[in-house]
Amino acid sequence: MKNKDILLLDQVLPELSPPDMDRWFNYAVQETIQRAAAKAKSIREVIAPKEKMKEYQDKLKELQKKHATQDEYGEPVKEVKELGGGRVLEKFIIPEVDNPRGKFRKAVDKLDREYKETIDEYNKGLEFLDEENKDFEPYWVTVDQHPNGLTIEEGKAVFLMTKKPAAK
Repeated sequence: MKNKDILLLDQVLPELSPPDMDRWFNYAVQETIQRAAAKAKSIREVIAPKEKMKEYQDKLKELQKKHATQDEYGEPVKEVKELGGGRVLEKFIIPEVDNPRGKFRKAVDKLDREYKETIDEYNKGLEFLDEENKDFEPYWVTVDQHPNGLTIEEGKAVFLMTKKPAAK
């Protein structure tokens, strides 16, 4: 299982609550949550941005605020999207965000050049998410134990816990 899959289990499984889950499936989910939590914490620590990357992210956010559409009170306008599981994605509304000759794009390109090594190092560290984690194994379930009414994200997480039938 890849490190990013463990993060998915840690994020999605605690929110899982279809009404028709049987007790053995519930047990498997709880065991997997326990197993994934410690691994996920370690993975997040490995990929966490270092101080220089945080500095870059802060400067980028300031640029976004500066170039965002302003409301009647002079505050930058944000678009908020519900991702489910209590998560939201907020992004600033920036006119001409895709215009390569626009002021915002030029400012971001300049910032990117200034922090190129930091960004490259951070992106290289994110490759860790695609590596196999041979130390982790979920508490396996079978397809016939899957509950009905799963969201797409929940289905992905449950699929990661599903033991593949042995080849005959």
